[in-house]
Amino acid sequence: THSPCSAVCSASVTSMAADQAVPVFSMQKPMSLNQSLLDKMEQAVQGFDETTKDVRAEMLRATFRSADVRKTGKISKQDLGVLMRKVDPTCTTDKLNKLLKQISTDGDDNITFDEFVTYYLAEAPEGAGSRQDLVKASFRAWDKDGSGKLSKREFFQVMKALKPDMADAKIQVLYNQVDSDNDGRISYDEWVAFMFKGR
Repeated sequence: THSPCSAVCSASVTSMAADQAVPVFSMQKPMSLNQSLLDKMEQAVQGFDETTKDVRAEMLRATFRSADVRKTGKISKQDLGVLMRKVDPTCTTDKLNKLLKQISTDGDDNITFDEFVTYYLAEAPEGAGSRQDLVKASFRAWDKDGSGKLSKREFFQVMKALKPDMADAKIQVLYNQVDSDNDGRISYDEWVAFMFKGR
């Protein structure tokens, strides 16, 4: 038979062995590791956000250039009319003038790229109105066959026409960023979701 002392001693030895086998948890070391991991995660998220901003900027630049029919670096009243009538053939001169005044903050009859982006991204389009019409019109400028979705071919054609020196690999990255369900086509909803992400 074992004495009570031997049982206690045995338990102590077992406990000591377990303590030695499993390192004692120290807050200081794991905290430094955790902080390093958090830093890396934060950098990855920031990197993704920056990529998304770059993609959005490229698409807005391409949209602006497609509307700038005469390649003057500005969208004229006539250019805006052509763009808007892609989705609203009955768009009146009065409606066009009101939209132009909303976008062109310096009061002239031309829209700069900065003015276009500021108005375009001010808020996500909801319901009916000039802002939604402009977003739809810009999407329609890419949707050459009027199917309501952008094929990869249409996307590449627009990007190559506007930026001939852009590598196919980069265009593919842009496309993948927008085609969220990976079905090979970009819907209007996907376009809006990407353009107004975080708003």
